[in-house]
Amino acid sequence: MGVWIISDGMGGHSIGEVASKTAVETVYKCLKDGISLYDSVLFAHEEVKKLAENRVFSRPPGATICVLKIEDKTWECVWAGDSSLWMWDGRKLKKLTQDHTRPWDLVRWGSISEEEALNHPAKNVLTRCLGMKGEFVPERIEGRFDPDKCAFVLTTDGAIGHESPKAMEKCLKDAKDPEYAVKKIIAASLHAGGRDNVTVLVVGWCERKGILKRILGF
Repeated sequence: MGVWIISDGMGGHSIGEVASKTAVETVYKCLKDGISLYDSVLFAHEEVKKLAENRVFSRPPGATICVLKIEDKTWECVWAGDSSLWMWDGRKLKKLTQDHTRPWDLVRWGSISEEEALNHPAKNVLTRCLGMKGEFVPERIEGRFDPDKCAFVLTTDGAIGHESPKAMEKCLKDAKDPEYAVKKIIAASLHAGGRDNVTVLVVGWCERKGILKRILGF
């Protein structure tokens, strides 16, 4: 389907692993039924909220989500929380999403710098996620890309790039194929402290220039 999904159950909240599994399965089913990517994430939010019905939790179930959809030479991403999408051109790594956390909200408002956000004491406090109370508004971006010159990386917040983008960039430069790139990023994340679970998806590889590419069926 040309779709990749990462969802991370919120730490400290009840049945986080169930919430993330529910999110992935709901988005996948909705997309198969022809529902738009944005609306699929809205449906996932409602399904995660239902997990708390008729139950008592000290903190209700919640999950982040980041979904990448590729069709021809266009890409679309819908996300909520601090799971992220990056673009890699073989030289530089660019973060395409902005985390929905308290410090990154301050960055958007111009109150603090991006560097200050990386070390902010509230960097793990989410302001948007699946299952949250109140109005839920996921964020959406899209663009065009050259499959021969760039690729995508999806990560949960436990990946080293969230603390040090240059470190994840080095892992990609040193990698010889997508699987090795994933292993390098996870190993580097754990070596740096590994305070959270780490999930990484690398989409693509181009051996000719040593940059990432995946044959996407076109």
